[in-house]
Amino acid sequence: MLKVTLIVITAFIGIMLYTGNCQATSVERTPDDFINKNHKKIEKIIKSNKPIDNMRQDIREHMDEFVDFTKFASLTVPRQWPLMKKKKQEEFAHLLKNIVSKNYSNKFKPCKNLKVDYIGETEYREEKARIKTNVTTGDITSYVEYRMHQPTSTSEWWVYDIIIDDVSMMRNYRRQFYIMLKKGDTIDTIMKSMHDGAMK
Repeated sequence: MLKVTLIVITAFIGIMLYTGNCQATSVERTPDDFINKNHKKIEKIIKSNKPIDNMRQDIREHMDEFVDFTKFASLTVPRQWPLMKKKKQEEFAHLLKNIVSKNYSNKFKPCKNLKVDYIGETEYREEKARIKTNVTTGDITSYVEYRMHQPTSTSEWWVYDIIIDDVSMMRNYRRQFYIMLKKGDTIDTIMKSMHDGAMK
């Protein structure tokens, strides 16, 4: 199971690592463009001889450039999010980002052979896109689906969820928060749990 997870995380980082800052370009590109143009870049990173801790740190630093953590966070607490002040929203998103980044970077290991096969055409719905792939490393293949959106203020595409063998990253955290809230926790106590490292 760990090996499969590493494959998927490798692909996730590889495909989206350099989707770019939403303020950095004036050229409109499709989600496919970002994926196709940046895949080789992550392969170079994976094949580098950097110590694994340094590689993981690079991943954590770069995740801000392709994952929309604000969108991600808002979807994990959809009812509570509109009631939160902007400052609290930012703090919540930052705490969640730290958990996600740490968990995934800690599972990341160097990989020499990576293959991504695209399934069908990219599906578009309003300002969102869905890209389906099969990711193969060695003799192990996993289904990986990328959910992306295009904010109205930019031509860039940002990742807000990834589905790995039918398991959604975003929905996984939304389920955890829902259970906590149902048991009587509040957004403040959830944030404290994230800050104290009680959540995985």
